[in-house]
Amino acid sequence: MSNRLTRNAPVLAAGAIVSAALVAVGWVDYRATRRELLDLLRDQAVSLRATVAAAVRVNRLAGAQAEQDLAARLLDNARLLGELDRRGALDQPTLDAVARDNALFRVTVFDARGVRERGSGGPRGFGFG
Repeated sequence: MSNRLTRNAPVLAAGAIVSAALVAVGWVDYRATRRELLDLLRDQAVSLRATVAAAVRVNRLAGAQAEQDLAARLLDNARLLGELDRRGALDQPTLDAVARDNALFRVTVFDARGVRERGSGGPRGFGFG
């Protein structure tokens, strides 16, 4: 048996060396692949963060633009109602028509003391206007 083992020793040694080399190559390949995947994941996270930040900026700007447009529209409607009031043409039917035609939710007219004079559409009472 010893003679047989002696004859196969170089083959066993070569097999052990090849096995160790394969394990080493596998380990190096595993580490390189893991490192590449982690780098890719980091790059994707950075890209996603930049995309979300850009979307937030755009949404804020769009909200500000919508707010400005709405304020301008409401100011134009207030000027129209003010002009009608100065001409004495702002009676209840005209107020209702202006509110309906301009898709206004509700219009309330106050006198110089801040007392409600009239309002467009809907029930009258506490909380309206």
